[in-house]
Amino acid sequence: MLELDPGMMIWTWFTFLIVLFILYKVALKPILSAITLREESVRKDIEVAREQRDAAEELLTKHQHLLEQAE
Repeated sequence: MLELDPGMMIWTWFTFLIVLFILYKVALKPILSAITLREESVRKDIEVAREQRDAAEELLTKHQHLLEQAE
């Protein structure tokens, strides 16, 4: 059967916490900055898409009006 060694459990948790702390100090800022940059990029793309959709709808209305006049 599986035996739990208290000494091994303590060292495992100690090692895990050290690695977690190192990752927090080293990797958290670059990850958060990359996420922020991506978020800003997506927001800008959505805004550009909205503007282009509005312009396309305006052109469509204009062309439909011109077609009606041509008939």
